Order: sequence, then C-alpha cells, then structure tokens
Amino acid sequence: MRAARIALTLGLLALCGCGAARGSASSHPNDAVRPARVDLAALVRVHPLYPMLVNDARELAALRAIERNDAAAPSALAATAASAGLARSLAPADAALQRIASQDSATFGRIEQSAARDLSNIRPVPFAPETASANAYRGALQNQASQFLASYDRALDARASLQYRNTAQAMLERRLTLGFDLSRADAGRRTQLETRLRDLDLAPAERRADEAALRAMDAREANAVARLRAQDARALATLRARQAAGDARDAAAMAQSVNAKTAANAAQRERVVAAAGPVVPPATVGAFAPSVDFSSQPLRIAGDLRGAQRDLSARFSELAQTDRNAATALRTRIATLEADRETLRREIEGQILGQAARIARQKGLGTVFSANVAPHDCVDLTAAVRAWLRDFET
Repeated sequence: MRAARIALTLGLLALCGCGAARGSASSHPNDAVRPARVDLAALVRVHPLYPMLVNDARELAALRAIERNDAAAPSALAATAASAGLARSLAPADAALQRIASQDSATFGRIEQSAARDLSNIRPVPFAPETASANAYRGALQNQASQFLASYDRALDARASLQYRNTAQAMLERRLTLGFDLSRADAGRRTQLETRLRDLDLAPAERRADEAALRAMDAREANAVARLRAQDARALATLRARQAAGDARDAAAMAQSVNAKTAANAAQRERVVAAAGPVVPPATVGAFAPSVDFSSQPLRIAGDLRGAQRDLSARFSELAQTDRNAATALRTRIATLEADRETLRREIEGQILGQAARIARQKGLGTVFSANVAPHDCVDLTAAVRAWLRDFET
C-alpha cells in the first residue's frame, strides 16, 4: 500500500510538472544566465508525501526507544551469567560429594577395623566420635542442599523475568505497529481534510464537518490502540500468574527431590553409626568387615545435581537465543525503515528540484541551487514550486 501510494503520487506530480513545463520562452532575456534557488527544506515540508516521512520518523523513534530499553534491561548476557553462577554454586557440593565417593568401602572398612582394635580394651560405650561425624555429615549435606535450592529459585526468577520482558516487548511493538498502520491508512484522508481546513473561504458548516471528521479519525485510532493495550495488560497478568504457579511447582518438586536424597544419604550414614553401636568385643575384631557401599550414594546425588544444572543451563541458553533473535529482528527493522525513509526523502527532493529546473528553463534561468548553497544573486523559485505543489493537492 505504501509503495503504491508513493508511486502514484510521484507519477501524478511528474505529469503535472511536465504540463507546467510547457510554456513560452523567457520574457526576461537578460536573466538567461542568472541561476535560480529554492528553499528545499521548506518545500519538502509541503510535499504531499511529507506526512509519510513524519510517520517513518515517529516509528523509528519508537523502535530506537525499544532498542535503548533492551540495552539497559537484562538480556542474553543475564541468562548466561545466571547459568555460570549456578555452575559456580554447585561446584563446592559436587567436589565434596566426589571426595566422599573417592573413599571406597575397603577404606572405610580399614578405618572401622582400626577403631575396633583401639577400643577392644575399653569399656563398651556408644561410638561418640562416629556419631559426631555422622551429624557433621548431615549438616554439610543440608547446607549444600540449601545453597543449591537457593540458586535454583534465583534461576527460576531470572527465567520468568526474561520471558515476561520479551512478551511485554512484543506486545509494545504490536501496539506501535497498529498505531502506525492506522495513521498510515488515514493519511490520505487526513491530508485532504487538513488542506480543506486551511482554506479561509470554507463555509462554516463544512469546516465544522471536516473538524468533526478529523476528531472522529483521531478517536478511532486511539480507541483501537487502547483496546489492544487493555488486551495486552490482561494477557500479561495471566502470564505472570501462570509463571508464579509454574515456578512454585518446579521449586517444590526440586526441593522435595533434593531434600529426599539428602535425608536418605544422612539416614544411611546414621544406620552405619547405629550398626557400629557399642565397641566390638575383642573376639569378633578379626571377623569385622564393612557392609555398606559408601561410594554409590554420593555419586548418585552428584549426578542428580549435575543433571539439574544441565537442564537449567539448557533453558538459559534457549532464553538467551530468543533474546538475541528479538534484538536482531529489531535492528533489521530499524535499518530497513531508515533506508526506506532515506529513499523517499531523496525522491521527494529530486522531484522538487526537477520541477524547479523545469520552471527555470521556462523562465530562461540557469542552474537551480538549494537554499543553503545558492549564490547571492539567484532568482528565488520557492514560491513557484510551492504553488505547483498546492495546485496538485487541490
């Protein structure tokens, strides 16, 4: 629609220019060598296609504002940093579990046999040092589980914030596009009404009707954008509620899984302590042997933690890629709109200068300059070109 309107307007203006160029030779032969000038900036502002330049400038300003907001808001870098932070927070827990698993059952068996031999001549008492070790082990596991769950909650919050911001940005772009499309669709009629209202001889009744039509046009565009804004607000509220419910479910499930594994591992260690019980009688020291595989449980917990980390890292990577794609699309749209606006501006200026050259030839003048580079003795053709543009609008 835009390209067709530009082509039609420029074509009609070209036809009008050709008609205007047909005339008699100059009535001022002494001016044959004098150059001419036009106020190009002023004539661009009264060109029929100038509203399109204004609309393009407004859309570019809105898109650049979105781009600036994106640069200041958390982005793909935030997701990458969150993933790296999660890996750092899990590293101590993974290292501790690996150290525990590295001491196999035979090592623990030798430790237990040595302790039994040392206690063989002592009155049977509970194995207090081992009990303290089990309690310390439980405390370490609980602390690591708490750190992991806190990191997991932060990761969920970052994911929800990034999704909400991307959705809100897409909705804003859709509202801007709707406003721009409505304004562009009404541009022809609006230009016609505004041109009629500049006519001082317009009848009062017709003036009131034209003003009412302009107000109705503005209200229709504003109401359409307002309805879409209200719809987007409801959608964002629904998204926020759905995110909160989903994050709560994910956090509860992860907490249940981690706490269950922590409790199971601590209980296993306590069963070992309970099995040790009082000091082993000397007669059974030689037959004492470990019965628990101490390496399997820490390795399983470490594997579960790494699996959760990989899952969250994959989600962060997906969110980061989505953010990068949106930024690329926005930059492409800005570049395309800038190129289209610059092309239209050059076409408008070329048509104005072309008509000025035709008028100059009709008057027997020389080269036509724009106002900012014209020699001091030029003949000003700005009014003549403005009249030609006004006649076209009429």
